[in-house]
Amino acid sequence: SPFSGVTLLLVRAVCALAAALVPVTGVAFVLPGPGWLPVALLLPSLALSAFALAAATVMDPRAAAVTTAALWALPVLLLASAHVPLLVVAPGAQVACTAVLCGCAVLLYLRRDRFELGWMR
Repeated sequence: SPFSGVTLLLVRAVCALAAALVPVTGVAFVLPGPGWLPVALLLPSLALSAFALAAATVMDPRAAAVTTAALWALPVLLLASAHVPLLVVAPGAQVACTAVLCGCAVLLYLRRDRFELGWMR
């Protein structure tokens, strides 16, 4: 491909996020409840995407995606069983998601050479 490994991976990630942003924006206008709720759900999505990309510098990208999904599904299932589904949009969770997003963005920038050197398979 005409792009390097990290550029291609980031382009694919941005395309997937942009494709998800369209339905979320549309649903935000249709769903009852506060208008900030769909927007508050975007921050955990961005944090998870950044975590998967940063984890792909350490392991296979597919394994990174599966690990990220498992790390997300476990707390979500526990919260759903405890009947506390909106805890993810609480201020503390939003701050934690912001910290994860920023930390993973820095880690991805610092380890971007892992993609260029062909360390991912």
